[in-house]
Amino acid sequence: MQIGSLRLELNLVNILTLVMLVLSVVEAIRTWGVVTRPLSFAVLLLLVIQLLWLLGILGFPGSQDFRKASIWLAITDAAIVPMTVALAGFAIGRRTVPIASAIGLLAFVQFLIVTGIVQVTGLV
Repeated sequence: MQIGSLRLELNLVNILTLVMLVLSVVEAIRTWGVVTRPLSFAVLLLLVIQLLWLLGILGFPGSQDFRKASIWLAITDAAIVPMTVALAGFAIGRRTVPIASAIGLLAFVQFLIVTGIVQVTGLV
């Protein structure tokens, strides 16, 4: 997919990032004015950073050996999973629990894929 000079290859990791971004926008809107709002915006910020890395707008921080998408996506996914567990825990009894749970599950699946624990071939 290409929009102007920005190019995004549609593979499973990128599709998962886009789906999580859309779900986190919905989660941030639904938690507006609630005590979990900072946590939902932190998840949204991490997913925006992931998308900007995948689009090539932001460079990867760190030394040359660590400037790889898989390392930084794994780090942000590992941060997103406990945040969404906390979001779901704080939102028990509200309608945002399934959204937070879905974001956490997708982040965990993406973590498994980018770390190489699970090999996915031929889906997209």
